[in-house]
Amino acid sequence: MSTPTAICLDTEVFERLNFNFAATMLQEFVKLCKEREVNLLVPGPIKDEIRRHMFDRAVELDAALDKVEHDARRKCSFLESWDRYPKVPKELDRRARLRTLCVDAWDGFARQVTTDHLTYQGVSLAAIMSKYHFMHPPFAPGEKRKEFPDAISLAILDVYARKHNTTVGVVSGDGGMKAGCDGYQNLLYFPSLASLLESFLAEDERVDLYVNLINASIDELNGVLSQEVSENGSFHHNDRSYKKVRDVLLGVDVSSFDVIGLGINECTIAFSAGFESEHELSWEDFEPDGRPYEHEGWIKEEFGFGGTAKIRFSADDQELVSCDQVEIDTHNFSLSKTPRSW
Repeated sequence: MSTPTAICLDTEVFERLNFNFAATMLQEFVKLCKEREVNLLVPGPIKDEIRRHMFDRAVELDAALDKVEHDARRKCSFLESWDRYPKVPKELDRRARLRTLCVDAWDGFARQVTTDHLTYQGVSLAAIMSKYHFMHPPFAPGEKRKEFPDAISLAILDVYARKHNTTVGVVSGDGGMKAGCDGYQNLLYFPSLASLLESFLAEDERVDLYVNLINASIDELNGVLSQEVSENGSFHHNDRSYKKVRDVLLGVDVSSFDVIGLGINECTIAFSAGFESEHELSWEDFEPDGRPYEHEGWIKEEFGFGGTAKIRFSADDQELVSCDQVEIDTHNFSLSKTPRSW
């Protein structure tokens, strides 16, 4: 399979990274585009969807800040002189300001690479409606029945590929997009940004060398990730009647990883990992006569997470030296099990 000369990133890719355009994964993508002269393609439906999802998150945060300020005024007005007292500016055009910030953030990322914003020109509405009526991908019975944005985006990308006589990579964790790409000869599907980056690096002999060195020292990577979760992870129970007494991390295990960036005696990887942990909880109950008393008990949970890390090797590329610059996709882990036996 030839590597594509242009790439489309589905909205889901950015959502998975919480629209953090400075994330290592996206910066490796920017580096790839510059070094390999790969264009970023943004069909109209995806561009609108990205901006809408960013704005929805901004509005959600704005509402949360409003609530915090309201609660502060209602319960703790005596702390107004405190430098951390929440004060939300009373802007009449606050929503317009939020929309502008979202657009600026997206445009700032798009300007880092050669970006083609693709219009609807050349798309056959009749062909898309035919796919819809006959339930051809990305349409499917049930939740995927009205996947018009995906169908139109894929058609736009196909127009581009045929016009430029090239192949286009489509990155999405959405299985519907994969099925949709299968219907176009010039669209190549990648389930993740990590898999795309790895495909471009596959011809470099250092990839296999570094993969073997990392596998041989996987315990060191597991240890670094265990330390990251232990020092910066936060556990809370979904049921507020439980109070957390202490946490015991039983160790992190990396299940898979991809090399997504190469440097001199170093590489960047994207990994998937998981761990088990034990948690001591306390909760209040009542005696038959109504007197309260406190229970304590333990639960055991399993969690999964992903992230990126920089791996450094010796000058002769013969051994792994360090694992650092770790970024994980979440530091917040929700407990759901209960120590109660009834």
